Amino acid sequence: MLRSKSEAKIASSIESIGLPYRHDDIVRIYSKVPGTTPYHGTYFADFKLPNLLGGITVHEHFGAFQIENYADNSLQRLNDYHAFEIYELPGRPVLDSEFTFSFESDLATTESIRRLIVKMLLPL
Repeated sequence: MLRSKSEAKIASSIESIGLPYRHDDIVRIYSKVPGTTPYHGTYFADFKLPNLLGGITVHEHFGAFQIENYADNSLQRLNDYHAFEIYELPGRPVLDSEFTFSFESDLATTESIRRLIVKMLLPL
């Protein structure tokens, strides 16, 4: 069950190339600082999918800025993704480049959607 037409576009594009993905899947964030509480918090990522670097891309689509506090919550999520570590595969943290995100403008044309999918598959 997808929450928006935009997420449906992304899902359809991922499915069209035969790639498995998870939607609204749990992301656990851990502290990078030794000696602190290791577990920081939990989010539910819009999409998680395998990438060509041998890891997992965590993708967030930001498209509901009309909702109160949405921008603040989105910024907090992005900050947490970059400040803390996520382990989707044993012994391999998700790299900073493997956090991708999109806005409505990224879904405006077939070409912009293609670029988004490439970024998710090869997050450099």
